[in-house]
Amino acid sequence: MRGLLAGLVALGLATAAMAAEAPDEKQPGYVPADWLKRPTSDDLMGVWPKEALRKGEGGKALLGCVVTIRGDLTTCKVLQESPAGAGFGGAALALVSQIQMKPATLNGTPVEGNVRLPVTFPSFTPSKEPELMRAVLPGVLMQAAPTYAEVAAAFPERARAKGVAGRAVLNCSVIDTGELKRCAVISEAPIGMGFSTAAKTLIPKFVAPPSAPSLPSTKGAYAQITVSFPLEMLDASAPPAVGKPTWVKLPSREQLSAAMPKSSTPGQIRVTLDCLIGPDGSTTDCKVVSEDPAGRGFGPAALGLSPYFKMTVWTMEGLPTVGARVRIPLRFDMAAAPAPAH
Repeated sequence: MRGLLAGLVALGLATAAMAAEAPDEKQPGYVPADWLKRPTSDDLMGVWPKEALRKGEGGKALLGCVVTIRGDLTTCKVLQESPAGAGFGGAALALVSQIQMKPATLNGTPVEGNVRLPVTFPSFTPSKEPELMRAVLPGVLMQAAPTYAEVAAAFPERARAKGVAGRAVLNCSVIDTGELKRCAVISEAPIGMGFSTAAKTLIPKFVAPPSAPSLPSTKGAYAQITVSFPLEMLDASAPPAVGKPTWVKLPSREQLSAAMPKSSTPGQIRVTLDCLIGPDGSTTDCKVVSEDPAGRGFGPAALGLSPYFKMTVWTMEGLPTVGARVRIPLRFDMAAAPAPAH
Protein backbone atom coordinates (compact mmCIF):
# COMPACT_ATOMS: atom_id res chain seq x y z
CA MET A 1 0.00 0.00 0.00
CA ARG A 2 1.33 3.43 -0.89
CA GLY A 3 2.29 5.66 1.99
CA LEU A 4 1.54 9.33 2.53
CA LEU A 5 3.66 12.18 1.21
CA ALA A 6 4.53 14.67 3.94
CA GLY A 7 5.60 17.31 1.47
CA LEU A 8 8.21 20.04 1.20
CA VAL A 9 10.41 20.78 4.14
CA ALA A 10 12.51 23.65 2.84
CA LEU A 11 13.14 25.82 -0.17
CA GLY A 12 16.48 27.58 -0.47
CA LEU A 13 18.72 29.32 -2.94
CA ALA A 14 21.45 27.36 -4.65
CA THR A 15 23.31 30.51 -5.61
CA ALA A 16 24.57 31.21 -2.11
CA ALA A 17 25.27 29.36 1.09
CA MET A 18 22.12 28.36 2.92
CA ALA A 19 21.35 30.97 5.58
CA ALA A 20 22.13 29.84 9.10
CA GLU A 21 19.69 30.39 11.92
CA ALA A 22 19.91 33.82 13.47
CA PRO A 23 22.37 33.77 16.39
CA ASP A 24 21.15 33.96 19.95
CA GLU A 25 20.81 37.62 20.91
CA LYS A 26 22.28 36.79 24.32
CA GLN A 27 25.43 35.39 22.73
CA PRO A 28 28.57 37.38 23.67
CA GLY A 29 29.63 39.70 20.86
CA TYR A 30 26.14 39.96 19.35
CA VAL A 31 24.91 43.46 18.45
CA PRO A 32 21.27 43.57 17.23
CA ALA A 33 20.12 45.29 14.06
CA ASP A 34 19.34 49.00 14.34
CA TRP A 35 17.62 51.70 12.31
CA LEU A 36 19.32 53.56 9.49
CA LYS A 37 16.20 55.06 7.92
CA ARG A 38 12.78 55.15 9.55
CA PRO A 39 9.53 55.77 7.65
CA THR A 40 8.63 59.45 7.43
CA SER A 41 5.19 60.97 7.92
CA ASP A 42 4.92 61.27 4.13
CA ASP A 43 5.73 57.57 3.83
CA LEU A 44 2.92 56.78 6.27
CA MET A 45 0.46 58.96 4.38
CA GLY A 46 1.33 57.17 1.16
CA VAL A 47 0.17 53.78 2.46
CA TRP A 48 -2.50 54.78 5.02
CA PRO A 49 -5.67 52.70 4.57
CA LYS A 50 -7.98 54.93 2.55
CA GLU A 51 -11.10 54.71 4.71
CA ALA A 52 -9.14 55.27 7.92
CA LEU A 53 -7.32 58.23 6.34
CA ARG A 54 -10.60 59.80 5.26
CA LYS A 55 -11.85 59.65 8.86
CA GLY A 56 -8.54 60.59 10.47
CA GLU A 57 -8.39 57.20 12.21
CA GLY A 58 -5.07 55.78 13.34
CA GLY A 59 -3.83 52.30 14.05
CA LYS A 60 -0.84 50.15 14.86
CA ALA A 61 0.93 47.17 13.40
CA LEU A 62 3.80 44.99 14.51
CA LEU A 63 5.95 43.37 11.83
CA GLY A 64 8.31 40.45 12.26
CA CYS A 65 11.16 40.52 9.74
CA VAL A 66 14.62 39.19 9.04
CA VAL A 67 17.35 41.77 8.50
CA THR A 68 19.85 40.47 5.94
CA ILE A 69 23.58 41.04 6.15
CA ARG A 70 23.03 43.96 3.71
CA GLY A 71 20.49 45.60 6.01
CA ASP A 72 17.48 44.74 3.85
CA LEU A 73 14.23 43.54 5.38
CA THR A 74 12.86 40.24 4.12
CA THR A 75 10.27 37.56 5.00
CA CYS A 76 8.21 40.19 6.81
CA LYS A 77 4.93 39.13 8.41
CA VAL A 78 2.22 40.97 10.31
CA LEU A 79 2.37 39.79 13.93
CA GLN A 80 -0.23 42.17 15.33
CA GLU A 81 -2.66 44.74 13.96
CA SER A 82 -5.07 47.10 15.66
CA PRO A 83 -7.83 47.75 15.05
CA ALA A 84 -8.12 44.33 13.45
CA GLY A 85 -9.21 44.31 9.82
CA ALA A 86 -8.65 48.04 9.25
CA GLY A 87 -5.75 47.50 6.85
CA PHE A 88 -2.87 48.81 8.97
CA GLY A 89 -0.98 45.52 8.81
CA GLY A 90 -0.93 45.59 5.03
CA ALA A 91 -0.05 49.28 5.10
CA ALA A 92 2.93 48.57 7.35
CA LEU A 93 4.11 45.85 4.97
CA ALA A 94 3.96 48.35 2.12
CA LEU A 95 6.43 50.51 4.06
CA VAL A 96 9.14 47.86 4.10
CA SER A 97 10.88 49.25 1.01
CA GLN A 98 11.22 52.61 2.81
CA ILE A 99 13.03 51.12 5.79
CA GLN A 100 16.77 50.65 5.95
CA MET A 101 18.49 48.86 8.79
CA LYS A 102 22.02 48.42 10.05
CA PRO A 103 22.49 44.62 10.12
CA ALA A 104 23.13 42.71 13.29
CA THR A 105 26.75 41.74 13.95
CA LEU A 106 28.45 38.91 15.77
CA ASN A 107 31.97 39.78 16.85
CA GLY A 108 31.96 42.58 14.27
CA THR A 109 30.79 40.42 11.34
CA PRO A 110 27.35 41.16 9.79
CA VAL A 111 24.84 38.34 10.37
CA GLU A 112 21.15 37.88 9.72
CA GLY A 113 18.97 38.90 12.64
CA ASN A 114 15.31 38.79 13.56
CA VAL A 115 13.56 42.07 14.38
CA ARG A 116 10.11 43.13 15.53
CA LEU A 117 9.15 46.50 14.06
CA PRO A 118 6.26 48.49 15.55
CA VAL A 119 4.60 50.91 13.12
CA THR A 120 2.21 53.54 14.47
CA PHE A 121 -0.29 55.51 12.39
CA PRO A 122 -1.38 58.34 14.74
CA SER A 123 -4.96 59.52 14.57
CA PHE A 124 -5.64 63.11 13.49
CA THR A 125 -8.43 65.54 12.73
CA PRO A 126 -8.96 65.47 8.97
CA SER A 127 -9.45 68.80 7.25
CA LYS A 128 -10.44 67.29 3.95
CA GLU A 129 -10.01 64.02 2.10
CA PRO A 130 -6.71 63.92 0.20
CA GLU A 131 -7.08 64.75 -3.45
CA LEU A 132 -5.14 61.70 -4.55
CA MET A 133 -5.12 58.38 -2.71
CA ARG A 134 -4.11 55.27 -4.54
CA ALA A 135 -3.26 51.74 -3.47
CA VAL A 136 0.42 50.86 -3.15
CA LEU A 137 1.59 47.73 -4.95
CA PRO A 138 4.85 46.25 -3.56
CA GLY A 139 7.47 45.51 -6.21
CA VAL A 140 7.67 41.89 -5.09
CA LEU A 141 4.25 41.31 -6.71
CA MET A 142 5.40 42.19 -10.24
CA GLN A 143 4.55 39.57 -12.87
CA ALA A 144 7.57 40.51 -15.02
CA ALA A 145 10.85 42.12 -14.02
CA PRO A 146 14.45 42.56 -15.21
CA THR A 147 16.75 39.56 -15.20
CA TYR A 148 19.84 39.34 -13.05
CA ALA A 149 22.02 39.99 -16.09
CA GLU A 150 20.03 43.10 -17.01
CA VAL A 151 20.34 44.57 -13.51
CA ALA A 152 24.07 43.79 -13.45
CA ALA A 153 24.49 45.53 -16.82
CA ALA A 154 22.76 48.64 -15.42
CA PHE A 155 25.16 48.91 -12.45
CA PRO A 156 26.22 52.60 -12.42
CA GLU A 157 29.69 53.16 -13.87
CA ARG A 158 30.78 55.53 -11.11
CA ALA A 159 29.75 53.08 -8.40
CA ARG A 160 31.31 50.23 -10.38
CA ALA A 161 34.65 52.06 -10.56
CA LYS A 162 34.66 52.73 -6.82
CA GLY A 163 33.36 49.27 -5.86
CA VAL A 164 30.31 50.70 -4.10
CA ALA A 165 27.00 48.89 -3.65
CA GLY A 166 23.69 50.75 -3.42
CA ARG A 167 20.00 50.82 -4.10
CA ALA A 168 17.14 53.11 -5.07
CA VAL A 169 13.42 53.10 -4.36
CA LEU A 170 11.03 54.45 -7.01
CA ASN A 171 7.33 55.23 -6.86
CA CYS A 172 5.60 54.66 -10.22
CA SER A 173 2.08 54.75 -11.62
CA VAL A 174 0.56 51.56 -13.03
CA ILE A 175 -1.27 52.09 -16.33
CA ASP A 176 -3.86 49.82 -17.93
CA THR A 177 -1.26 47.69 -19.75
CA GLY A 178 0.57 46.96 -16.50
CA GLU A 179 3.49 49.16 -17.51
CA LEU A 180 5.00 51.56 -14.98
CA LYS A 181 5.08 55.27 -15.83
CA ARG A 182 5.83 58.63 -14.18
CA CYS A 183 8.35 57.26 -11.71
CA ALA A 184 9.65 59.44 -8.89
CA VAL A 185 12.66 58.72 -6.71
CA ILE A 186 11.69 58.07 -3.08
CA SER A 187 15.15 57.27 -1.77
CA GLU A 188 18.67 56.55 -2.97
CA ALA A 189 21.68 55.31 -1.04
CA PRO A 190 24.41 56.30 -1.34
CA ILE A 191 23.53 59.56 -3.04
CA GLY A 192 25.54 60.74 -6.03
CA MET A 193 26.54 57.34 -7.38
CA GLY A 194 23.86 57.09 -10.06
CA PHE A 195 21.73 54.34 -8.52
CA SER A 196 18.39 56.11 -9.04
CA THR A 197 19.22 56.82 -12.69
CA ALA A 198 20.22 53.19 -13.21
CA ALA A 199 17.01 51.99 -11.54
CA LYS A 200 14.92 54.15 -13.87
CA THR A 201 16.50 52.53 -16.93
CA LEU A 202 15.16 49.17 -15.71
CA ILE A 203 11.56 50.32 -15.17
CA PRO A 204 10.40 49.35 -18.72
CA LYS A 205 11.23 45.74 -17.83
CA PHE A 206 8.63 45.65 -15.04
CA VAL A 207 5.01 44.64 -15.63
CA ALA A 208 2.39 44.80 -12.89
CA PRO A 209 -0.23 42.06 -12.61
CA PRO A 210 -3.83 42.99 -13.52
CA SER A 211 -4.89 42.35 -9.91
CA ALA A 212 -3.34 41.67 -6.53
CA PRO A 213 -4.46 40.57 -3.05
CA SER A 214 -7.18 42.96 -1.82
CA LEU A 215 -6.83 44.89 -5.08
CA PRO A 216 -9.29 43.85 -7.84
CA SER A 217 -7.45 46.05 -10.35
CA THR A 218 -3.94 47.46 -10.20
CA LYS A 219 -4.70 50.12 -12.81
CA GLY A 220 -4.14 53.52 -11.24
CA ALA A 221 -2.23 52.10 -8.28
CA TYR A 222 1.25 53.14 -7.25
CA ALA A 223 4.04 50.58 -7.53
CA GLN A 224 6.97 50.95 -5.17
CA ILE A 225 10.03 49.39 -6.78
CA THR A 226 13.21 48.78 -4.84
CA VAL A 227 16.24 48.06 -7.04
CA SER A 228 19.39 46.86 -5.30
CA PHE A 229 22.87 46.72 -6.79
CA PRO A 230 25.02 44.37 -4.63
CA LEU A 231 28.76 44.08 -5.16
CA GLU A 232 28.33 40.46 -6.30
CA MET A 233 27.04 41.86 -9.59
CA LEU A 234 30.51 43.19 -10.34
CA ASP A 235 32.00 39.69 -10.37
CA ALA A 236 30.70 37.56 -13.23
CA SER A 237 32.07 34.43 -11.55
CA ALA A 238 30.28 35.08 -8.24
CA PRO A 239 26.97 33.33 -7.50
CA PRO A 240 24.07 35.72 -8.19
CA ALA A 241 22.80 37.53 -5.09
CA VAL A 242 19.03 37.29 -5.43
CA GLY A 243 17.83 37.57 -1.85
CA LYS A 244 14.98 35.42 -0.58
CA PRO A 245 12.24 34.86 -3.16
CA THR A 246 8.68 33.99 -2.25
CA TRP A 247 7.13 30.86 -3.69
CA VAL A 248 3.82 31.65 -5.37
CA LYS A 249 3.08 28.16 -6.64
CA LEU A 250 3.85 24.74 -5.14
CA PRO A 251 2.70 21.23 -6.03
CA SER A 252 -0.65 20.28 -4.58
CA ARG A 253 -1.01 17.27 -2.29
CA GLU A 254 -2.61 15.40 -5.19
CA GLN A 255 0.31 16.24 -7.51
CA LEU A 256 2.83 15.24 -4.85
CA SER A 257 1.04 11.96 -4.23
CA ALA A 258 0.72 11.18 -7.96
CA ALA A 259 4.46 11.66 -8.45
CA MET A 260 5.43 8.96 -5.96
CA PRO A 261 6.83 5.68 -7.30
CA LYS A 262 4.21 2.95 -7.30
CA SER A 263 6.27 0.48 -5.26
CA SER A 264 7.65 2.12 -2.14
CA THR A 265 8.75 0.82 1.21
CA PRO A 266 8.33 2.72 4.49
CA GLY A 267 10.92 5.33 5.34
CA GLN A 268 12.05 8.86 4.61
CA ILE A 269 13.53 9.86 1.25
CA ARG A 270 15.22 13.19 0.56
CA VAL A 271 15.75 14.64 -2.89
CA THR A 272 17.28 17.99 -3.86
CA LEU A 273 16.67 19.60 -7.25
CA ASP A 274 18.74 22.37 -8.82
CA CYS A 275 16.65 24.54 -11.17
CA LEU A 276 16.94 27.68 -13.29
CA ILE A 277 14.33 30.40 -12.77
CA GLY A 278 12.62 31.33 -16.04
CA PRO A 279 11.13 34.68 -17.17
CA ASP A 280 7.79 34.13 -15.41
CA GLY A 281 9.28 32.68 -12.22
CA SER A 282 8.78 29.05 -13.27
CA THR A 283 11.49 26.47 -12.67
CA THR A 284 13.29 25.12 -15.74
CA ASP A 285 16.38 23.08 -16.56
CA CYS A 286 16.04 21.08 -13.34
CA LYS A 287 18.56 18.44 -12.30
CA VAL A 288 18.70 16.01 -9.39
CA VAL A 289 21.73 16.91 -7.25
CA SER A 290 21.08 14.47 -4.40
CA GLU A 291 18.82 11.50 -3.64
CA ASP A 292 18.98 9.65 -0.33
CA PRO A 293 18.59 6.73 -0.41
CA ALA A 294 19.34 6.42 -4.11
CA GLY A 295 17.84 4.04 -6.60
CA ARG A 296 14.23 4.03 -5.44
CA GLY A 297 12.89 6.26 -8.21
CA PHE A 298 12.31 9.39 -6.17
CA GLY A 299 14.83 11.50 -8.11
CA PRO A 300 12.88 11.16 -11.38
CA ALA A 301 9.64 11.58 -9.41
CA ALA A 302 10.87 14.89 -8.01
CA LEU A 303 11.87 16.04 -11.50
CA GLY A 304 8.30 15.40 -12.60
CA LEU A 305 7.15 17.93 -9.99
CA SER A 306 9.31 20.78 -11.33
CA PRO A 307 6.57 22.28 -13.58
CA TYR A 308 4.47 22.92 -10.46
CA PHE A 309 6.97 25.27 -8.80
CA LYS A 310 6.90 29.03 -9.37
CA MET A 311 8.39 31.95 -7.49
CA THR A 312 8.21 35.72 -7.55
CA VAL A 313 10.37 37.34 -10.23
CA TRP A 314 11.46 40.10 -7.83
CA THR A 315 12.33 39.86 -4.14
CA MET A 316 11.55 42.08 -1.18
CA GLU A 317 15.22 43.11 -1.11
CA GLY A 318 14.88 44.56 -4.60
CA LEU A 319 16.74 41.81 -6.43
CA PRO A 320 15.84 39.72 -9.50
CA THR A 321 15.32 35.98 -9.46
CA VAL A 322 15.05 35.38 -13.21
CA GLY A 323 18.25 33.82 -14.51
CA ALA A 324 19.36 32.56 -11.09
CA ARG A 325 19.38 28.95 -9.93
CA VAL A 326 17.63 27.63 -6.84
CA ARG A 327 17.78 24.41 -4.88
CA ILE A 328 14.53 22.76 -3.94
CA PRO A 329 14.83 20.22 -1.12
CA LEU A 330 11.98 17.69 -0.95
CA ARG A 331 11.21 15.08 1.66
CA PHE A 332 9.04 12.06 1.01
CA ASP A 333 7.73 10.37 4.17
CA MET A 334 6.47 6.90 3.34
CA ALA A 335 4.10 5.47 5.92
CA ALA A 336 3.98 1.77 6.62
CA ALA A 337 0.94 -0.13 5.37
CA PRO A 338 -1.71 -0.53 8.07
CA ALA A 339 -2.03 -3.96 9.69
CA PRO A 340 -4.96 -6.05 8.35
CA ALA A 341 -8.10 -5.99 10.45
CA HIS A 342 -8.98 -9.18 12.37
